[in-house]
Amino acid sequence: MAGLPGSEVIDAGGLGVEEVVLELHQGVDMGRPGELRVELYAGDARVRVSGTATRLPQADER
Repeated sequence: MAGLPGSEVIDAGGLGVEEVVLELHQGVDMGRPGELRVELYAGDARVRVSGTATRLPQADER
């Protein structure tokens, strides 16, 4: 469903909900934890993404 507005993702899923919030945890196994929060609201084409990240060192910093 990449490229669909948030409201279309909700409608296409047929979930019958007004909002979907996804909390994604990544990088823990690499020792570089980060979190992403994705919010989709029915009737709103925007997708809101927020979260935290861990800076990866450049090759010359390793």
